[in-house]
Amino acid sequence: MVGFIESGKRHLSCKNRDYILVSGDMLLLNPRENHECEQVDERALDFRCLNIPEAVMESVMEEITGSRRLPEFPSRSRPGGG
Repeated sequence: MVGFIESGKRHLSCKNRDYILVSGDMLLLNPRENHECEQVDERALDFRCLNIPEAVMESVMEEITGSRRLPEFPSRSRPGGG
């Protein structure tokens, strides 16, 4: 999943870590990766998200790396963020 916070603020919990996502943050989640999101305040949240089917991701990985597998995005918090 590829996500982008256009505006607003969101709390994300993933892999036993907590993050605060704000405007301009991008989010990459591995296929089947459990996570939880919740609104931080009453302000509107404008969030864009692409859920890419696993078969498509495997095909793209094979095209790029020669190996048909799912990608694994590294865990990393945003610079200066939580």
